[in-house]
Amino acid sequence: MNEDYHGEFITLHYYGDTVRRLFLAAGIIIAFSIPFFSHPIPTSSLISLALVLALVVLAGYTSPRKKEVVAIDALTSALAILVFGTHASLVWSLNYKDWYSTIFFLILITLVIIFIFALYYSVKSFRGMPFKNKPIVKL
Repeated sequence: MNEDYHGEFITLHYYGDTVRRLFLAAGIIIAFSIPFFSHPIPTSSLISLALVLALVVLAGYTSPRKKEVVAIDALTSALAILVFGTHASLVWSLNYKDWYSTIFFLILITLVIIFIFALYYSVKSFRGMPFKNKPIVKL
């Protein structure tokens, strides 16, 4: 059955399932990174874990029937791009050439890329939501 099928109607231009997967992937990467990169992270481990919780809650709450949550997904993605992108540029500009900093930089860039896709699909979903319920055409 189509993931976007909800009862009698099909939701066109809804990519919340993709955003959900991207948020979960980002949460797993962040959670996995906390023990290894707690020193260069400018926040405490508690704040990083709170971010993981927020991503998981947003992923679980995302729905084609909740336009405000899709907007929050987009805002969260945009903020994450700014935070992780800024931190990646700081790590890069410090010109550390050791393996530890290189891996940390690659993790940050991976998170930025994940959130770029999450922002794209969130905005695309948000844009299509006024037209969300279209009757299914049976051929």
